[in-house]
Amino acid sequence: TLKGFGTIVTGTTMSGEIKVGDEIKILPDNISGKIRNLQVHGSHVEKVFAGHRTAINIQGVSKSEIKRGDVLTIPDYFKPSMLVDATLYYLSSNKKPLRN
Repeated sequence: TLKGFGTIVTGTTMSGEIKVGDEIKILPDNISGKIRNLQVHGSHVEKVFAGHRTAINIQGVSKSEIKRGDVLTIPDYFKPSMLVDATLYYLSSNKKPLRN
């Protein structure tokens, strides 16, 4: 948090774009917020794109509601899940036994 600005999160924009004024969701807790300001490398911008290291000032969300590893997304883009369906192939060339 920054006094007078509220909650600020940083990270890399993974895909698409976001802009000042956009509504967002914070997953997996499905918390709603709005983008108040954006910065890329200390410069104020109106829009950020995939690959940018971004600082996002979020309106309507307190610091205590966000945890490291949460995902900020546009509403209804992702749905959180507690299940993963996967197939694991353990290479026979690996001399160590598979544990856990």
